[in-house]
Amino acid sequence: MTPLERSNVPPRSWMRGGRTLYLVTGGAISAAIIAEAIRVGSERPVPLGGALAVVLLAVGSVMSLRFPHIGLLIASCAALTAGVFGWEPLVEWSCAVFLLFAVTLRRGRPILMAVSTAIPVLIGTLSSRELGDPIATTIGVVISIGAGAGIAFGLRSQTQYRFALEQRAEDAVATREVEAQRRVAEERLRIARDLHDVVGHEVAVVSMNIGVAEVVLPEDATQAREALRNARTGIRNVLNETQRILELLRTAEDHPGSAPTPGLTLIPDLIESYRQIGLRVDADLRVDVDAEVSGSVGVTLYRVLQETLTNAHRYGRGSATVSCWSSPGRVHLEVRNAPHDDRRQSGSGLGLIGLRERISQAGGTVTIDGNSVVFVVSVELPTTDGLPT
Repeated sequence: MTPLERSNVPPRSWMRGGRTLYLVTGGAISAAIIAEAIRVGSERPVPLGGALAVVLLAVGSVMSLRFPHIGLLIASCAALTAGVFGWEPLVEWSCAVFLLFAVTLRRGRPILMAVSTAIPVLIGTLSSRELGDPIATTIGVVISIGAGAGIAFGLRSQTQYRFALEQRAEDAVATREVEAQRRVAEERLRIARDLHDVVGHEVAVVSMNIGVAEVVLPEDATQAREALRNARTGIRNVLNETQRILELLRTAEDHPGSAPTPGLTLIPDLIESYRQIGLRVDADLRVDVDAEVSGSVGVTLYRVLQETLTNAHRYGRGSATVSCWSSPGRVHLEVRNAPHDDRRQSGSGLGLIGLRERISQAGGTVTIDGNSVVFVVSVELPTTDGLPT
């Protein structure tokens, strides 16, 4: 899930790039409230409208730290109160615009914030006779409020965009090595399957023909029979060497600089790699990988888990639950995650199509079920597939 999907939550980069501006705005509002309080206190008698406006400004500014919309509305009503009671609401109007800027910078929603600020400020300024021409006053209110909300939202959008780029770069760095290992391992696995299916078949045909030749040879063909026995020995050596190559391609334990083929033994490392890029994963792994699951089935489970965790990271709320267990002749994998609230934030579905195809080729079954609360992928595979491990 990218930061742009969380439009109502201030991103972490805002704390780095916008905190100074936010604090400066807060300082300006505080200074204006203090100056207004001094001006009201210097009047004799103390004007009721001015006193109430100062109180509303102070209360609204403090409340905006915890409840931005409510606090902004209260501070905006300070201008309304001042104007209705005959006090010049120029400071209250200015403070409302500054507070609108700060709240929009922090929370977004510029239209909602601007409208909730404009209505009481406009009524208060038009009620006051101290601000001159009503048309000019109205234009000034609209322009100032629109500028405050628009500039804040523009800065916020720029910050979110920059944060999204930073997050994508971090994700790319974190997953680059995993992706490179995946490509190398898939190529090794393809070569191993070709050796097993093609070379193994051809060697078996040659061995069978040698056996036929031995049967039909005359009894006195001693030299020819000895040559066939030597050929059969060579065939066995080829089979042994091929088997060792297959084992090397599938494990790479004795090959310096090459990553092992993905499997159940590497699933904890895979889960940890997603934790490092921000996905919270609760894992329950209860499978005896050495005794129960063949190498190719382990590869399939690894790829399925990789795809589901990628989807949970991109399109979920930042957490997932992984369960893996075995039953007689079968191995099971279940991944649960909470989908994002915004239904528009979803993928193309091609990853799930590829996941179904991979599981079908391995002789397994998959169930994908989701609603607004939880998205579940349940996989069941046979523990062996007949390929050498």
